[in-house]
Amino acid sequence: MQRFLLVISIFNFITLKTFAEPVDFDGAVSLADIIHTAKDFAPVVLLENLEARSLRAKGWSGVGRVLPEIGVEGGGRSNRESEKRSDLFYYGYARYELSLSEIAELKAGLARKDLGSVVAQVAKAKALRTLAAEFFKALSLQKQIELKEADFTVANKQTVTAKRRVSEGLATESDILEFQMHQNALENDLRGLKVDLEFELLDLQRISGFPNKIHSLAYKINDPTQEVDLEAATNGALSANLELAKIEADARVARAEKLAAWGEFLPRLSAEALYGKMLETDFIESRKNSWAVVGKVTIPIFNGASSVNKVIEKSAEAQRAELLLSLETARIKDKIGSLISKQKEYSAKLKGEQENLRSTQKYFDLFSSEYRRGVKNSPDLASAADKLFDAKWRVFETWRDLTLTVIDLQWIQGKDWKM
Repeated sequence: MQRFLLVISIFNFITLKTFAEPVDFDGAVSLADIIHTAKDFAPVVLLENLEARSLRAKGWSGVGRVLPEIGVEGGGRSNRESEKRSDLFYYGYARYELSLSEIAELKAGLARKDLGSVVAQVAKAKALRTLAAEFFKALSLQKQIELKEADFTVANKQTVTAKRRVSEGLATESDILEFQMHQNALENDLRGLKVDLEFELLDLQRISGFPNKIHSLAYKINDPTQEVDLEAATNGALSANLELAKIEADARVARAEKLAAWGEFLPRLSAEALYGKMLETDFIESRKNSWAVVGKVTIPIFNGASSVNKVIEKSAEAQRAELLLSLETARIKDKIGSLISKQKEYSAKLKGEQENLRSTQKYFDLFSSEYRRGVKNSPDLASAADKLFDAKWRVFETWRDLTLTVIDLQWIQGKDWKM
């Protein structure tokens, strides 16, 4: 049976559609695009799906232990009594054995089948959460490039203004140098950031299975939060959290295997029906077929203490599974409360950062106007530009952290989240 399952798995792997078909896609790629592709084509998802299929097949193979065995047996017999004889025997048979161990193993097999399905879902959820983190890692680089390019454009305009003021005798060459040094620093930063972004986008494409080269990422900064009720979120997580479902499935398997181990101490019932020319009868010498029905009860007495040790082993595994289930339940409850608190904090912080950005923009515009009129000097204007850059970055950074918190809050409840 194991060889058969291995052959089936290899055949399915060879015939599996491993990569998404390339599409004509030149626009910016959103997190929703990445997740949509990764659900079917991310390499880690494909590998875990194969592992899950193997677990499900292994679970179904346990069902076969409680089904009857049907087959045909035959062979030859040679002996010497008063004369040398050689006879052929052949017969069909149907055998059936049943014990508490088989019944418990059936239950364990069905639990393993369920475990295989949950394993695939858990692997997919983890892969998507990892992709979300990778997406925002690349997006952070892209945002820094956008802000520094915008800052470079502003610095260029300031250089033009400084040259005009120098020509009018209202400033010195140091003003021009002030803005040019800022531009040079920005150019150096942009070179490194663009190289890092190119690497991150290639990595994101590879691990997501996205069919085309990713040139840029799409996003929209807003407050993606809604008021979340702690009790409702906790109940939702306890009923739909995938990690918890996996541990529960493990616990069901462990309990069934423990019961199967205890079943080794109990009697085993078996029945066998034979029809044909049987070796054990004299009918082998005739042309007529014979039949036989045999019932049997087997009572184990001693098997080298292997059953005792197996019970101890499976009991420990069952206790471990129950403890893990209890610990994971407590962890999820604490995690839900923590995420809801973080969500509220980041949401309030985002509103504050957006308000600060509006004030910083007014501050910069005022300094720019005053510099053109000769009221402010170049270091004052450069400082105002740095404050504006920092304010824009803080808005993005807070929004990013808030969005990742919302994703965690949704996925701990077993829900998908789309950006």
